Amino acid sequence: MDSLDRAADPGGHWSGPGRLLRLFPEERPSYSYNTFGSRTRLLRQQRAVEFKSRELNPKSQAWNPIYLGALTINNGTATLTYQDPQHNNLLKSNSRFLITEESAASAPLAPSLNPSAWRYYAEFSEKKPNPADPKSYSLYDHIRHLLADDPKVLAAGLSGGLDIWLYRNTEKILEWAGSARDAQKSGGVDFIRRQLTRIIYYLDGTTYTQLAQDLPGQPLPTGMDPNIAKIGLLTFNAAKQDPLGYLYHIGTRHLHEIVQLPETNADQRTLAIRINQEINVVNTWFEMIRTDVLQLYAMPRAQLLGNDGRTLLNTVATLANTAFVGQIDQQGQVTPGIVQIHYAIQQLATFDIRACTANNPCSVQ
Repeated sequence: MDSLDRAADPGGHWSGPGRLLRLFPEERPSYSYNTFGSRTRLLRQQRAVEFKSRELNPKSQAWNPIYLGALTINNGTATLTYQDPQHNNLLKSNSRFLITEESAASAPLAPSLNPSAWRYYAEFSEKKPNPADPKSYSLYDHIRHLLADDPKVLAAGLSGGLDIWLYRNTEKILEWAGSARDAQKSGGVDFIRRQLTRIIYYLDGTTYTQLAQDLPGQPLPTGMDPNIAKIGLLTFNAAKQDPLGYLYHIGTRHLHEIVQLPETNADQRTLAIRINQEINVVNTWFEMIRTDVLQLYAMPRAQLLGNDGRTLLNTVATLANTAFVGQIDQQGQVTPGIVQIHYAIQQLATFDIRACTANNPCSVQ
């Protein structure tokens, strides 16, 4: 972690007696979503803050700051760890943050209204390419949909962003593929077919016609959440399928549009391009899994329990593992899976922060 150059920063005396820096995200309290603890790192060269959970409310919303706490200063490096008491995901309703320098005597209810106390500020752009188009999204919209609050996820009766459901559903496919393979040894044909059915439900989704073609008349397996099954991982017809599969929705829609936005910084653009390429590879693996699972499902009992079934079940389990955790070749090169993609998408929610100076003042309204 780089240390702060105090001589160059307006808060160069921030470690003096009785003074401290405070971090204020802003939130609309009517929303409640899961979050993880956030670690804030203040860097000198890029003036960047990296959050593990998220940030502050849009300028279009009423001023409603959340006090996160006092930054800890150690050898010119400022850090803060914050976990919301109600487990709210700050990114869902927050797009900005502000660091102020104020008295350490008490915790303020709101940041100082005096701009001279403002030290650092950052925001995700809320500028939409076409404000008249409801499907025109700002950088903040894209990041929020990916990580905290997507309208299609909400319409399915779920909460959270696209990324977490891509991760969770891929993990379940790995679980089902492994248990189907293991059940082959004990001759559990009915169990194997139930697990294969679950895999197809998560790949196809229930709201598009592909599932009816793949498994005609096959009801939702016992124990499966019908809301989770509404959105598949794969997309079969982008023009007609609504909602789109998670992989296409994340890659071709959100990441593609993030790359096009002028407000996207160079690191975010490079990262979005890389993640999209990785998603294309994973999509191919899932298509292979789907082909193999449908072949297994159609096998007669004797073939499913024989060498053909054993070989193909092993293949599906291996592909599911590869899709989840990635693959390492003989040269040690890693082809990322959903686990790596999951963490890479979180890195898109990284602020570029700037110092508030007389020549370059910060505006919070």
